[in-house]
Amino acid sequence: MKYENSNLSNLPSELKEYKSWLLWRSELNETESKPRKIPYWTNGKKRFGKQGESSDLEALKAFDEAISAL
Repeated sequence: MKYENSNLSNLPSELKEYKSWLLWRSELNETESKPRKIPYWTNGKKRFGKQGESSDLEALKAFDEAISAL
């Protein structure tokens, strides 16, 4: 797979093997001066709940799935 962003192709293969990937979006909150990075699952829904809970871990995806969702 060829990645448009050269930084992605430089990731260590060991990291790519983990099913621990999600996406993020830059979102501006009207009460703050700069945007925040908000995590989203690859299905487009905003990440919620407590990190590490079983439902959270089940929603994380493999690297190639996360890249496809981009």
